Amino acid sequence: MRGGLVTLYPVTVPEDMNWTDITVALGVAIELEKRVKEKLEEVVQLAECHKDLQLADFITSKFLKEQNDSICEMGRLLTKAKRLVDTGGVGRHLFDREIFEYMRDKNPEIKFPYRNI
Repeated sequence: MRGGLVTLYPVTVPEDMNWTDITVALGVAIELEKRVKEKLEEVVQLAECHKDLQLADFITSKFLKEQNDSICEMGRLLTKAKRLVDTGGVGRHLFDREIFEYMRDKNPEIKFPYRNI
């Protein structure tokens, strides 16, 4: 609508994909979320430089809040995972169960084959 040109770049794959346990995978996911947040903040700064306050407000209110919530939630899960994974099999089972219940409750439209694990 404003006559701009959009240039899309591919999402880079993390260098280390050797995820030996959930803590490594969550750490990589948090770093990716932080990188997305930084890019959104750059767009907000660019919009403010061009006095496009509507775009800056839109990104800040819709996307940055979601990114902050996501980073916070993943950080909480990472802390729990570090505590539970160190306990062995029972801890891993409890963490898997919590993740399953979280995803089931967050996505009620998806029909999971099992009610519980």
